[in-house]
Amino acid sequence: MDIRRTNVPRIFHKLGVVLRAVGTVLVALASIGIGLSLGGVVFCAAVVLYNKLAGGPASPRSVLVPGIWKGSAVTLVSSFNAVVVSFLVGLGIVVSATAAGAGEKRVEFMAPLISIPVGLLLMAATISAMLPTRFLRAIPLTLCYLLLNSIVVAVVEVIAIIVSGSPLLHLW
Repeated sequence: MDIRRTNVPRIFHKLGVVLRAVGTVLVALASIGIGLSLGGVVFCAAVVLYNKLAGGPASPRSVLVPGIWKGSAVTLVSSFNAVVVSFLVGLGIVVSATAAGAGEKRVEFMAPLISIPVGLLLMAATISAMLPTRFLRAIPLTLCYLLLNSIVVAVVEVIAIIVSGSPLLHLW
């Protein structure tokens, strides 16, 4: 719409742009807050699942169940570390593969194969640093977290597909 052809003063159009930008920032902040809270709940559930697999909460191999805020902090720090390390690993793979003359498909295949185990070990190291547990106990705890997190993400995706009326619904 051409601003010159409307009867609305120009200041209201600028105000609309500012309000849309502020709304976008607020939605982004709310999404981060909801995601961190959900991540904290999932992490606490993963600790409970690990403790059940390790012989119960009274077992000497069990891990102290953190509060939701501590779980959110572990999730935030682990996610930040994973993003940084995955970027650096991917960059290193691309640079070394380009120097070696490897094909693009091979590079796309190798980057996740290397960054997934590195990310698992990095999350286990973060858990062992932030919670009173050892690194070897943090590895199965990390796997429990990834299992529960994958289930939650799958459920959220299915709900999003159903609510949005995606064409994927016609396949079922």
